[in-house]
Amino acid sequence: MSHKASRTPHIDAALQSYAMVEKVKPSRIGAEDFRKAIRTRVQCYEQVTTPLERKKPCNISYVESIIHAARKNIKSVPEIGLFVRDVQYCPIMYNMCIGDMNSPDYCIDYERRCIDRTLDKYWRGSPENVLHD
Repeated sequence: MSHKASRTPHIDAALQSYAMVEKVKPSRIGAEDFRKAIRTRVQCYEQVTTPLERKKPCNISYVESIIHAARKNIKSVPEIGLFVRDVQYCPIMYNMCIGDMNSPDYCIDYERRCIDRTLDKYWRGSPENVLHD
């Protein structure tokens, strides 16, 4: 059986990530700090509706606040470059969740699980939440 390349590899990757995040057990460590960062990002996205205009006020601030919260709550040494590369995609999980569930509170926690997964992968070194990509 031949394996055809997907015509939508980015969509396939997002769907695969969404399914993986669903299996993550959320951590209580730093949970409220991460929720606050997500709520701030969501509010910023509501105010700045053009994706290119969101970069500095929303996206960069979001990643900085996630890093600050992680440094405050987790004492291990991160693979910071890889962490930043991946955590910036967690808002996509929120958007997919909103489309699926239409529950902002649930979707904030869904995005937080994405952050937890990324923390486990590149910061905590905890393999329990990291399924193979």
